[in-house]
Amino acid sequence: MNATDKPIPETALLHTLVFEQVSLRLEQMAVITSDRTLTYLEVGDRAINLAHHLQ
Repeated sequence: MNATDKPIPETALLHTLVFEQVSLRLEQMAVITSDRTLTYLEVGDRAINLAHHLQ
């Protein structure tokens, strides 16, 4: 749930916004599904691994 009224800048890049949250919320839950949960740190690690794989 997003309970913030803070607007997202139109020039913001998705990966920048994600990694801002990673740095602020390392161990908090970022993804919750019926069969797994991921912390922001885990999401950040997976994003970096994906980026390296795509290069």
